[in-house]
Amino acid sequence: MRLTQTLSALLVAVAMFAVTTCICASAQAAEVNRIIKVDRNFDHDLTGFELKGAHGSVACETCHFGAIFKGVPTVCENCHDGGLAKGKPEDHPPTSNSCGNCHTVTKWSVAHVDHGEIKASCFSCHNGVGAEGKGTNHIPSRDECADCHETTSWTIAHFRHDGVSAACVSCHDGQRAQGRPFNHPSTTTMCENCHTASAWDVGVFDHTGIVSGCFDCHNGARATGKPGDHIPTSNVCEDCHVPSSWTSVHFDHAGVSGACVTCHDGRRATGKSAAHMPTTDACESCHIVTNWQTVRFDHGETRGACFDCHNNVTTSGKGPAHLTTSNVCEDCHVNTSWTALRFSHAAVQGTCFSCHDGVLAQGKSPDHLRTSNNCADCHFTSRWTDIHFDHGATAGRCASCHNGTEATGKPADHLKTSAACEDCHTTTEWTDIHFDHSAATGTCFSCHDGRQATGKPANHLQTSDVCEDCHVNTSWTDTHFDHAGAIGACVDCHDGRQATGKSASHLQTSGTCEACHVNTS
Repeated sequence: MRLTQTLSALLVAVAMFAVTTCICASAQAAEVNRIIKVDRNFDHDLTGFELKGAHGSVACETCHFGAIFKGVPTVCENCHDGGLAKGKPEDHPPTSNSCGNCHTVTKWSVAHVDHGEIKASCFSCHNGVGAEGKGTNHIPSRDECADCHETTSWTIAHFRHDGVSAACVSCHDGQRAQGRPFNHPSTTTMCENCHTASAWDVGVFDHTGIVSGCFDCHNGARATGKPGDHIPTSNVCEDCHVPSSWTSVHFDHAGVSGACVTCHDGRRATGKSAAHMPTTDACESCHIVTNWQTVRFDHGETRGACFDCHNNVTTSGKGPAHLTTSNVCEDCHVNTSWTALRFSHAAVQGTCFSCHDGVLAQGKSPDHLRTSNNCADCHFTSRWTDIHFDHGATAGRCASCHNGTEATGKPADHLKTSAACEDCHTTTEWTDIHFDHSAATGTCFSCHDGRQATGKPANHLQTSDVCEDCHVNTSWTDTHFDHAGAIGACVDCHDGRQATGKSASHLQTSGTCEACHVNTS
């Protein structure tokens, strides 16, 4: 502390002296040297600049020339500028670094080089003279050092093959650089025939020199093998694939195991087309692998309507001679036997005869009654033999059908007559009879017995006469009365209601008619 105070006082005194008395520079320098020599134990560290290394043996006046203490440079290059002190040599690497960034004051020639501020190429120093250059075993290359090496870690090279002029194997021999690994495919091909320097792992692989089976490499370890979704098969790769075009597959189904749909699912291989019939069948139920277009068709698992396929596009549909109908196929046909029909007439369009013509379907039999009617006029499609008969268009006599063979004839209890059916009956209402008695044979009572035809009413006069004794068949009510067969008293009929009775002018009597009258006149 005392020394510092003394020095400060001296400096102030000198400065004042210089100002007031204009002491010349040489006198100042002499005075400084005299003052400093007074105490060579001066602690220079107190000035903030330690005298390390070579600086400790330098004479004070070398730096404090002209007795200047303030403003003396403390940075290396401000002294080591080639004037005040020795500066950078001519062969020094161009750099914007301060000296102290690389050099130390203890040993100037040992530098911890900071390449960050180097302004020249690596080779300007690393040329085997200024600094170590390429070694004798360095790979032949036109690249600059910095193209591969980094100044922060020289031995870790980000290698650039662009400037390499020799074959890959000249370096990649397993000694100078990594060579082929033990599991590399056996080949005489040069590295560069498959690999590229810019992307070693991406090989333009040439299979022409490969002599082993694909699986020797493509086993999932040495090279990509079958993916997880590869079709199950016992085939070797080369049975289907070719190395020149891996995705161009000449497919062999012979060794395939598993169902078709495991591959033909529309992703891995072509699946069912959009127009394929709806079905739950497996592909192989209908198709065969040797000829996919040849189908052994199984309708058992078919879903959807027949027409979805049988539309004359996907497969055969209705032929031009098919009957006109709005029915769907399955209304009539069954897929187990197409020609065995369960025919439904419900949606048939057109007349019966358009099908029932004896060609497409059974027509009229030879013994069919003669008629101009259409089939549907008499027959029902739901029950052919249940006939709602229309006699309107019938040709021929009734007996030609109603003969007891083709159609019902006269019943056993039919009245005896030689008349034809139509003489009495009408086709529109069979029981509504316009009776012609002229052809009737037998007595009236043989029919008019109260069962077959109306008989005597309850109020008929008592008589043993047969009908025809009084009645005529041309006019039943026009009676030629025969009293001979009458039974009972006259008044039984002649009561003024059933027959004329006593007139108003008849004489008053309690006698019976027959007491006075006789029935013969």
